[in-house]
Amino acid sequence: MVTRCLFSLYDIVDVLLPIIGAADVAVSTWTLSRLHMERIRRLLDEGRFRSFVLVLDRSFPTRQPQYAQELREVLGNGLDVRLTKTHAKFVTLGAGDWRIVIRSSGNYNQSPRLENVDIDDDGEIYGFFRGIVDEVVERVPAGLDVSGSASQAAWVSLWPADGACIPGDGPSDVGDYRQGVGDDDVRDWFKRNAIARPVAARSKGGR
Repeated sequence: MVTRCLFSLYDIVDVLLPIIGAADVAVSTWTLSRLHMERIRRLLDEGRFRSFVLVLDRSFPTRQPQYAQELREVLGNGLDVRLTKTHAKFVTLGAGDWRIVIRSSGNYNQSPRLENVDIDDDGEIYGFFRGIVDEVVERVPAGLDVSGSASQAAWVSLWPADGACIPGDGPSDVGDYRQGVGDDDVRDWFKRNAIARPVAARSKGGR
């Protein structure tokens, strides 16, 4: 779907929770604002989030120091926050038999612009995205005050073949992104990361 400026990623979560029940939730986003931190806090306090993990881009504390301070104030020190190099925006919701992944071009905040959204209830897709979050949780120290060197070391340990191709975050690194990366490397990346599943034949008008 496309949002046509009418709703944002957090609205979809709010709509789904009454349907699926209290859920284990993971959010990956580049940024979020105080309003949406408060919505997360409310859902945690109400028990609608059984567990919660927030994956943020590692530039967040220095790029948005006020928001970072608000995140500490609103969500508290006990919140599971992990910083890494990310521009991925997705939410995983696990509740009962539901295994939902929401993928969005928009961040977990108000987005009054055209955004695309995909929603899947699929165990394999859920396992893939939740697995990425679990890898980050396993390797990246918790909190908003992780040093740049520790963050980079965790990044390379997570995905050494991928992370080693990108030495930094600055514009000067963009030109070197493809240096030393050949077609075989790209194919190997897809082999490591793709979900291989046959496409079932469907009759016209089928589900």
